[in-house]
Amino acid sequence: NAAENSVKVLKEAFELWAATGYMKKNPIEKLLRDGLSFVHSDGTNDVLLLKASNLLGEIKRGDPRYSRRVELAAKGR
Repeated sequence: NAAENSVKVLKEAFELWAATGYMKKNPIEKLLRDGLSFVHSDGTNDVLLLKASNLLGEIKRGDPRYSRRVELAAKGR
């Protein structure tokens, strides 16, 4: 997922820049905040995957990609 990949890259940039990366004057700080907002903007990626797979009929119980936690989250529990 592009949002998750951008956050991963920006976290690495933070480590390279050390304390300077956290300063408001550094654009990396804002980019990371923006990237994090995209990760959850339409719901968690797991819930979106479950909804999409339900529509497509791909992931069923017994499939290694199946997650009961995701199923419960999609139902609001």
